[in-house]
Amino acid sequence: MNESMIYGSRVGLFPELHASWTYLAAKAGLPIPFGGVGAFVTEQIDNRRSGKLSGVEGDFLEKLLKLKDACRIDD
Repeated sequence: MNESMIYGSRVGLFPELHASWTYLAAKAGLPIPFGGVGAFVTEQIDNRRSGKLSGVEGDFLEKLLKLKDACRIDD
């Protein structure tokens, strides 16, 4: 998380560099910036949908999942 936040703060200053840095990292076999964060988010969504993780009723993830199930938002 910490590394992702550091990367995000740098890319926030120069967002046009994100696509290039991500491409170069993939080509060099380095971890993709924010890849860990994406994996964590996916795991939390999977846990919530399977019932392994319960949330606070009405939290942000619950609202997003309801919108997704109603086909009101895309992936």
